[in-house]
Amino acid sequence: MLALPPLAAVASSSPLEGRALYAAWLGCSQQQDAADCLAALEQGGINSAQLLVVDHYGLDAIWEGAMRDGLGSEPPPQLLAIDDLADRTHSCDLLLDQNLIIEMDQRYRTYVSNNCRLLLGPSFALVRTEFREYRHKSLERRAHPALKRLFISMGGSDPENETTKAVFGAGISGIAWERVDVVVGSGYRAHTWLALAMERLPTSKLHIQTNEMAKLMTQADLAITAAGSITWEKCSLGLPSIVAETGENQVPIARYGHQQGFLFNLGPSMKLQQSDYAEAILKMNAIRLADMSHVGMLVCDAYGAARVASELNK
Repeated sequence: MLALPPLAAVASSSPLEGRALYAAWLGCSQQQDAADCLAALEQGGINSAQLLVVDHYGLDAIWEGAMRDGLGSEPPPQLLAIDDLADRTHSCDLLLDQNLIIEMDQRYRTYVSNNCRLLLGPSFALVRTEFREYRHKSLERRAHPALKRLFISMGGSDPENETTKAVFGAGISGIAWERVDVVVGSGYRAHTWLALAMERLPTSKLHIQTNEMAKLMTQADLAITAAGSITWEKCSLGLPSIVAETGENQVPIARYGHQQGFLFNLGPSMKLQQSDYAEAILKMNAIRLADMSHVGMLVCDAYGAARVASELNK
C-alpha cells in the first residue's frame, strides 16, 4: 500500500463541536448578524421583502424573528429555512430538508410551529437544472453497467484531502480505467499530493471548479464522493457510488442510503485508507451497479427546485 504524506499541513481542525462550532462560523451574535443584514438591506434600498431564505447552521429562531421584525413588512415576509441537522428551533413558514433518513417526518416536530409547512426528502432536493437535462441520457447509459469510467469528488475544499486517498485507491485497484475524472474546488490546497496520485493513473484528468458536473457524472460508470448534497445529484442521474462520511451531517444520509441500496458507504473518512477505496471498487460488479442505479433514480428526479418554487407561490 502506498503511504500518503501526513495531512496535518492541509487539514484544518477546531476544538469546537456542534452548536458552539456553528456559532463560531457566524462570527458574532445572531442579533448582531441580523442587525448587520438589515443595515445592508437598507443601504441597498430594500426596506421590505416578500421572502427570506436562510441556510446557516449558526442561525435559528432568534435571527429569523429579528429579521422579520426588522423588515417591518405588512404582511411580514414569508421565511424559508433550509436545514438538515434538526437540532434547533425555527421561526419559519416553510422548512426544507432535502435529505432522506429514517423517521424523516418526525425530525422537526418539536422545532417548528404547527403552521410551518415541511418540505422533506429528495423530491424537494435543490438539484440544478442541468441534472434534469442530463437525466435521460444518463439513465440510458445505466442500461449497460460497466466499470470503465470513474468520477471522484470529495467536496470543494476537501480539508482532509480525501481526494488523494480515493485517487490512490482507484490506482491500486488494478482496474484499467478508460477515464478517471477528478473534481476539486478552488479552495482545494493539496495539489502536489494529488498530482502524485494522478501520475499513477495516466487516463485521469483534473477539473478545478468545473461547471460540467452533470456532464462528467453522466459519462461515469461509478462515483466516489462525500455524502453531502451531491448524493441527490447522483441519484437524479442514476449514478452508482461509493461514499465516505466527511461531516457529521452526512452520517444519517450515508448510512440510510447504504441500507436502502443506492450507495455504498465506507464510513467516517478519518478512518479510511487508500486500500479501503480499492477494496470497495473491486466489490462493484454489473449486478450491483444496476441495482444501485435503479434504486437511486427512483429517489430523486431532479425536479425538487420546481416543487419548492411551487410551494413558495401557494
